[in-house]
Amino acid sequence: MPVVLRNLAPDTAFDPRVMWEKEKERVAEQAAEAKADAIAAKKSGGKKAPKAKKPTKKEEMIAKNKLEQEEKDVRADLEKLENASKNNKRREKLGGVLMATKLATPLGKLRQLLMVLEAELANDDQPAVLDVLWAVEANALYHQALRDGDAGDGGEAAKKGKDKDKKKGGKDDKKKAKPATPAAALVHEFRKEVRAAKKLRKELELAEFQLARMHDRLPPLSRFLKGWRLDAWQKKVLRHIDNGKSAVVCAPTSSGKTVISTYTCVANERVLFVVPTEPLVWQVAAMFEKLLQGSARVALATNQLAYRPSEDRSRVVVGTPLALESSLVKIRGQVGEECTSTRWDYAQLDGGFDFDYAVFDEVHALDGDEGAALQRLVRYVTCPTLALSATIGNASELRDWWQCVRDDAAPGDAVELVEHAGRFINVQNLVLDPRGQLAALHPCAALKVPQLLGDEKLAFAMTPADSKSLYEALAKAYDGTAGLKPATFFGEAAKREEAARDEALAAIEKRTGRAPRDDPKSDAFKAAASARSRITLDGAKAYEGALKQRLYDEAARDPDALAAFLDSFVPDHLRAAEGADAAASTGRFSILNVATQMRSKLLFPALAFHLDSFRCLALFKSLLVELEEAQDARYPEYSAELQAKADEKQREAEQRQKNAARNEKEAEEAARDGFDDGGDAFVDVSAPHPEFVLAPPTSRLSAKEIDDILLELKRDTQGREELKPTHILVRALRRGFAIYIEDAAFSVYRRVVQRLAQQGKLAIVFSDVSLAYGVNMPFRTVMFCGDEGGLLTPLLAQQMAGRAGRRGLDTQGNLVYLGMTWPRIRRLMVGTVPGIVGKTPHFATMALPLALSDACAANALCATADRPMLQRLCAASLAEHAAGARRTAAESDATVAQALAALEKLDLWVGDAEADQNTDVRPKLCCVWELRDYLPESVALAHALPDFMGEFVKNRFNFKKATEDAGSEAVQIAFFAAFLHIVDRHPCREGATPLAQCTWIQKDAARQENWAKWEKIVAASQARLDGVPEALAGDRDALRLPAHADLDGSVFEIAKDRRMPPASAISSLERHVLKKRLWHVGNVLLKMHNCLQLRGEFIALSPLLRKCFTRVKYILSDDINANVDENAILGERVDSSDDLATMATLEEEASAAVAAQE
Repeated sequence: MPVVLRNLAPDTAFDPRVMWEKEKERVAEQAAEAKADAIAAKKSGGKKAPKAKKPTKKEEMIAKNKLEQEEKDVRADLEKLENASKNNKRREKLGGVLMATKLATPLGKLRQLLMVLEAELANDDQPAVLDVLWAVEANALYHQALRDGDAGDGGEAAKKGKDKDKKKGGKDDKKKAKPATPAAALVHEFRKEVRAAKKLRKELELAEFQLARMHDRLPPLSRFLKGWRLDAWQKKVLRHIDNGKSAVVCAPTSSGKTVISTYTCVANERVLFVVPTEPLVWQVAAMFEKLLQGSARVALATNQLAYRPSEDRSRVVVGTPLALESSLVKIRGQVGEECTSTRWDYAQLDGGFDFDYAVFDEVHALDGDEGAALQRLVRYVTCPTLALSATIGNASELRDWWQCVRDDAAPGDAVELVEHAGRFINVQNLVLDPRGQLAALHPCAALKVPQLLGDEKLAFAMTPADSKSLYEALAKAYDGTAGLKPATFFGEAAKREEAARDEALAAIEKRTGRAPRDDPKSDAFKAAASARSRITLDGAKAYEGALKQRLYDEAARDPDALAAFLDSFVPDHLRAAEGADAAASTGRFSILNVATQMRSKLLFPALAFHLDSFRCLALFKSLLVELEEAQDARYPEYSAELQAKADEKQREAEQRQKNAARNEKEAEEAARDGFDDGGDAFVDVSAPHPEFVLAPPTSRLSAKEIDDILLELKRDTQGREELKPTHILVRALRRGFAIYIEDAAFSVYRRVVQRLAQQGKLAIVFSDVSLAYGVNMPFRTVMFCGDEGGLLTPLLAQQMAGRAGRRGLDTQGNLVYLGMTWPRIRRLMVGTVPGIVGKTPHFATMALPLALSDACAANALCATADRPMLQRLCAASLAEHAAGARRTAAESDATVAQALAALEKLDLWVGDAEADQNTDVRPKLCCVWELRDYLPESVALAHALPDFMGEFVKNRFNFKKATEDAGSEAVQIAFFAAFLHIVDRHPCREGATPLAQCTWIQKDAARQENWAKWEKIVAASQARLDGVPEALAGDRDALRLPAHADLDGSVFEIAKDRRMPPASAISSLERHVLKKRLWHVGNVLLKMHNCLQLRGEFIALSPLLRKCFTRVKYILSDDINANVDENAILGERVDSSDDLATMATLEEEASAAVAAQE
């Protein structure tokens, strides 16, 4: 595991402690300087400053040595720059090459900037020229050089004076004064370049130019701004963490929340870190493993595994909510056993909730699949907490509920709400035009007037270029827009900034008696003033806000006129498709055409989403097919040419060996003289043509890297994931793209993909929901690849879009919409900011941990659950709090009593704590607890266990024989017929054969009788749950379908036949839904097996559970393997209309089933 985490770790670990300490030092230094200035001014009383003391010989020697070392460092820097310039072969790349050169001295860094300025002027790259010019003018040494005299560009006033002397008949003194310092000489050397850049800047409409062409260079996005300054909201939260207080932070994705969460973990001794998905667990765990350098002791828990690195207590525990709840409450593996056992079990986490701080990342996942478990975890902990959320519509409501939670756990912990509205990088929207070309789509195209007039908070943002376009349209359509003209708006902002600066300088002058400002006529003053003409990212966002406000004002004033105005932004081909057939909106698309354009427009790396795993896989295969076919069409002989070169190299190598054998002495002499005859130059015969590789040349995987990956897949899985070089997954890697989806076959391959994506070596990663939440990878673009209907919620869409343009990893972001209807694109572009409701955390069996803890033997260390903990869990949920409901401590305690009583009513009481191996009931109850997320199924399965034993286990006291019986095909099929009664109750589709009417059941009278028996068991179990008190009612206290309903038999047929239906029989989306159902069945089987296998009266059932789980696992593995086999690639192109038709059918059927049940 440490090796896995090391491989996933980033190349450099960002430590926020360093940044925060520097910030605190900077603030302290400023305060100390201000205090010292005030004291000095008070002491001097206007008198002259005392004369400086003459330095001692020792001080002179130290100063001399220091100066010599600085000169030596300067020479080294200048040599580096000279070598970089000489070695660069492409003029257009020179600026980037120079900036990549690491230098040590201020003079070297100033020369670096001036050389880049020279290079970009030669390239006529206007945005880069202005960017580096402002960087030069912001350079402290440049300012000092200007102050040192009339060196070069700094001598404008002197130059004008000379011109005047000439006109008066005076002589021009040709003998120029020598620059006073090396910096002044440097500035003089590049004076022409600086003047040319300033002339360019003066000629441009500066504000408009920056918005349109420098949107990804606005400070702090500029390539020439080194370091990263903390935002005010980040510093506020960090101070709160330092004080050991709790906070709720709501900020858009890619705004800098990672800095906060990382600091929390490295600044405390023991931290719980909760994330919503498994990929995020791996990324966070790997980051801390790298950051804390061996002292991390990072433990992790997912629904697939749990890992504890050592016998010491783990410093950071990272996991998903449900897995962490199981691992930390520990009613199956009792708390303390991992510390007292003579055998260390790496799969047993440290139990309990003894943490110094708890971080709940992506806390908007309270509405997700594991939202109920997440809400309980928030209640479990008593330490300070940090909740991090994307922008939500009810942040204050969430904070109020969080405060109630903290009041119950640790009174006096005031929860701070910190909201930050602006996304660090606003993204550009792109669609395909009728010619199949990617074109920008303005956010106003998706706006509707009712949205602007409504009360709900809108989630739509504009890039600076979008803001410029909106102003130009407003200026044509409306009067009174002069104040919104970019030059006017930002000019007024600069004046306000200048006035504030003058006021601050005047205050300093008054306090210290010294004037800290430059002469207004000096070149240093002018350079500082020109820097204020630069638009910052915050300034662009303020401009965006002013434009939006004008839209709101016009909506209130004349909604009809504004509706026509907004409609003018809609491209004609999308407007024409407004009410047309779904697929007509953006039509069919070639994924290769899109990828080729994205490569030329520098939009890679990209993350391509489709929530249907199989449609996602089809897109992945389609791109590989199109790339290979296009290469074969353009370069049909390429593979043969590579093979011919390899054969020639082989013959040359063989000939050299023969010659060496005959002339060994001559060969030795030639080697001694340094002679090289070419050697064995390697020819990679399987390499694709570079023109058809999507990754940039500097990031492409070499043959050696591919070989290492193949070895890793084979070694780390004992051959289970071994791939041939010709496998489509490997061929795709060679062309710079990969796929990351939920599957049961390629776990190590997914980690490889995650590592390569983090390293920026993949141009495209195709994914389903797996990479939607919080994963911090350098993706510049997110692609929505097809209509996904009800699979895509507003919150999930917000999270997926948030993967584009990550702060600190990129300076721009893009969203590409492909194969989607225009109404769907509208909803994705401009949606309402969702509020968090939360899943119901209470459920009928929630008292099981307390009951099982009470039943532990006296000499055992009991589990962490106690009555105060359960009282906290029984307090008002987030939804109840939002509705105004509150529960007093007495009411919560009464709910605890009801929960314990419910266990007796459900016949799930512990009974004898000292039961022997064969009668211990606790494994059954632990099974109910582990399946708490499927409450009705868990209760029904608990009561069905004796029937399972009676019908399917004939040798309950002979474990070996029971294991042999479990291998019977007939026994497994019969077990699935009964088991699926409970765990897969889905409505039968219209026209399909219900499970009860399937051939396997109907051909045997005994099976028909068994069907009726199992339906009675289901009905009896549901009747027990129906009597649970309302206070314990959960979201899913009822089975998906009531007893005697017609059940879908698809999963049973799959389990019986050991394979998924052929691709021609069902759509990809139907296959995706079936995969999800099979995954659920396998998950239930696994949890039951793990609970029942150790002891108790149902231990003999565990072999059958294991066999059936393995059966499901292989079905899923075989299906995904069949879909990624090289023979599975089809030449057909992806058609988005398939998605739309299937989605509509499934949504209609689901709605009808729900309505029938109600």
